[in-house]
Amino acid sequence: MINNEIFENIGLNEKEAKVYLSVLSNPEKGASGIEKETGIGRTYIYDIAQKLVEKGFLRQTNKGGKRVFVATSPKEILENQKKIVSEFEQSIDELENLQNKEENTPQIVYYSGKKELETMMSNFISAKIDKEAIAFSDDSFYLQEEGEHQQKEISKRLKEKVHFRALVGMSNAVLKSKEKDEEENRETRILPKDSFDLKTMLGVHGKKTVVINYKKNFAFVVEDEDLAHTIKEIFENIWDSGKIIR
Repeated sequence: MINNEIFENIGLNEKEAKVYLSVLSNPEKGASGIEKETGIGRTYIYDIAQKLVEKGFLRQTNKGGKRVFVATSPKEILENQKKIVSEFEQSIDELENLQNKEENTPQIVYYSGKKELETMMSNFISAKIDKEAIAFSDDSFYLQEEGEHQQKEISKRLKEKVHFRALVGMSNAVLKSKEKDEEENRETRILPKDSFDLKTMLGVHGKKTVVINYKKNFAFVVEDEDLAHTIKEIFENIWDSGKIIR
């Protein structure tokens, strides 16, 4: 069954998604056929269909003197979405310059819920920011959602070719992860659990510092060079200390 969130992520509401899927499953479908399949009143169908035409999901034509709709193919929609993202990426630098920022004012963004955390992690790691990321990691990063968070982080980092160094407390999940350090472009150093038992992840990438609680599904990112520098200094001191056990 198709998840309607897929369409929400590309700008369609629930009714628009229903109409698009109805037309997609039966080419050149009229309003009466859409109404029968979706349960949406015919009065609203024309308005919804017109919005879908404007968004590029449907095309309108005439058949036997009646107005009917034809669905744009999913592959064509995908290519259109890629084009939009590509054009936006090309404008990032110019848009960043337009953003009203005080040079010495930290930028703080809060994220709540699994979906927002995934978006945050996807945007946080980038080779354009820095070639390395560091973190004080907690067990939930390795265990929550059966390690899903770590796997997505690994996939993003390998794609961006960003190296990762982690300081973590001893656990079986950490030991298992450490075995794959080389192939996953990572270096892990382990500290005694009794003196290093974190409840959240604290990471730094470039000028950005992130605090993540995977158990409670929230995070916040602070973009401030001084804060990032301070966290890095603490990290390096522990990294080079004699308290590392593995």
